[in-house]
Amino acid sequence: MGSAASPLVHGPLYAGCMAAITLVLLDRLRIYHPPGIALSMYPLLLRPGPLFAVDVVLPFMVLAVVSAAILGRTIKSWPEYLRPLVSVDGRT
Repeated sequence: MGSAASPLVHGPLYAGCMAAITLVLLDRLRIYHPPGIALSMYPLLLRPGPLFAVDVVLPFMVLAVVSAAILGRTIKSWPEYLRPLVSVDGRT
């Protein structure tokens, strides 16, 4: 979100607003991911360029997802990955 807004606005006030919007959005999606909030602020504070998400975020995201999937399949005590939002009995 911060990468999309960075061509239009920048600065700590906008970064704080973007962090608040991201926090609310992630809460609505039931996702707890503090690095996502930090990454939404970064482009507004430091203006790294339009390809920041592709150059920096994408390789680390791919690495994290692939490693979690491999570990989830090879280590029996590893937590379930991707966990459904609703359990089988209907409770959250």
